[in-house]
Amino acid sequence: MGRDVLTRVLYGSRISLTVGLVGIFFTFVFGLTLGGISGYIGGTVDTIIQRIIDMIISIPGMILGETALSFLGLGLQPPVVSWGTLLQDAQNLQAIAHYPWLLTPCAFIIVAVLMYNFLGDGLREAADPLR
Repeated sequence: MGRDVLTRVLYGSRISLTVGLVGIFFTFVFGLTLGGISGYIGGTVDTIIQRIIDMIISIPGMILGETALSFLGLGLQPPVVSWGTLLQDAQNLQAIAHYPWLLTPCAFIIVAVLMYNFLGDGLREAADPLR
């Protein structure tokens, strides 16, 4: 369609990364509340809350969720530009064969997810008093 892919990826990063940060904020508030309740009451309530948290943690970190939902058509819709909506164009193998640059958002998603994982690992190592 004659659109600049890099510009669309950069504009899409605003939405994809904002969804991740907002999700982390709500997760922080939700976790702080449940952790306080769990620690204050203890016992069986603590065990139940911890098992619920274990199930929630098994769902991947927020950027991948937004991207996957938008890619499947369940998240943001195509007038809005996010990394997932950009990857909707790459669903057709013939389109990828003729236009391989449609996979450019994949590189940005991989770098963003790895960056946040390494940042989290680094912060955890820095905060560990035993090392």
